[in-house]
Amino acid sequence: MDLTTINGLKEYLVTILFLDVDKIKLLSSAANFTYRVDLQQVYKGCMSIIVKHAAPFVANRQDISFDQERLKFEYQALTAINDSEIISLDSIVQISKVYHYDPVYHILVLEDFGDLPTLIQLIDNKQLNTDMTPKLGNELGSFLANFHRWASGNEHLNKRPQNSVNQLPLTLLSLYAQSDIKYDKYLFSDKEKRLFSEVVKLQTKNTMNDVKTFIMGDFWIGNILIDIHSEMNTIQRIYIIDWEMARHGLPSNDIAHFCHQLFMYSYFDNCLLSDIVMSSFLRTYAQLFNLDIEYIKDAAIVLGALITVWAFNFDTDIQETIQLGIEYMTKALATDHTWLNKSVLKHLIRTDYLDTNETSNNSSHEYHSNKFMDTDLK
Repeated sequence: MDLTTINGLKEYLVTILFLDVDKIKLLSSAANFTYRVDLQQVYKGCMSIIVKHAAPFVANRQDISFDQERLKFEYQALTAINDSEIISLDSIVQISKVYHYDPVYHILVLEDFGDLPTLIQLIDNKQLNTDMTPKLGNELGSFLANFHRWASGNEHLNKRPQNSVNQLPLTLLSLYAQSDIKYDKYLFSDKEKRLFSEVVKLQTKNTMNDVKTFIMGDFWIGNILIDIHSEMNTIQRIYIIDWEMARHGLPSNDIAHFCHQLFMYSYFDNCLLSDIVMSSFLRTYAQLFNLDIEYIKDAAIVLGALITVWAFNFDTDIQETIQLGIEYMTKALATDHTWLNKSVLKHLIRTDYLDTNETSNNSSHEYHSNKFMDTDLK
């Protein structure tokens, strides 16, 4: 059966899981083929489920090979997080529950959160208010900080097989490489092209190294669903979805991905809501999980690369956008403390990082998970 098609998936669900299927919809797919399945009878207490299938190629780039065992890591990650102290039944931030994993057919069946809006949709449609945005940022910052703290010390998780996404040209690194021709006329100088090449090499090294930290890998505002109470106009639940890029890596990667689109809205559109969400997120994260200056630099570098690579996706002046990305990469690589302390990531920086006697250029990539603080968040 061809599980990359609706008919093939239906055959699997009916003959293997014995489900009474009503209808199946193929959702937008990245690495995996992702479907929403409506049922005619209850399964695991639900009338609809999300089904993912890992084919031997990337769903939206079939010319790129894909290790199907990669789905196993996503399954293990979701299971481990759901079983951890990070999430409880009362937690505002939740992730998908796993209902079924099939290592033979490479199928993962997950909880369906329905048609809740993403954070990016709420901002675009101006459906957030300034009263709820600080709490939104605080909750997300708290979740990510506690997740990184837990993941950095989770020996059981870190002993699991390194997932193959680090070897896939599906990550940001592939976008860097593919951008050489597309962006040639906008990267005006040879110096800027060399900078871009340097960033690619640095991120390749960071990605391929066996960093013993587990990260979400695609923590952007399009993967965050928000459930708002219609009458009270308050946030009921926040759902982090699509963990298919989860991997071992640098925590700064998750921070940069979260800030990217919010920063674009704030910088070019003067979007107050984006600025509030981002600043409250960064402040809360910094209170709970202190990052080494090298990781803050890396977050700025990745943010600059994201700005540059995705410049065509925004209704902004492309040259100005790319130059903004180049500024972030250049200043961060130079460890310009004055600039970092004025950048969008300034809320991550502790005052002792700005000690002029600190020689951070030669410091190792080491974040301080042992400095977790039981701080009451206002």
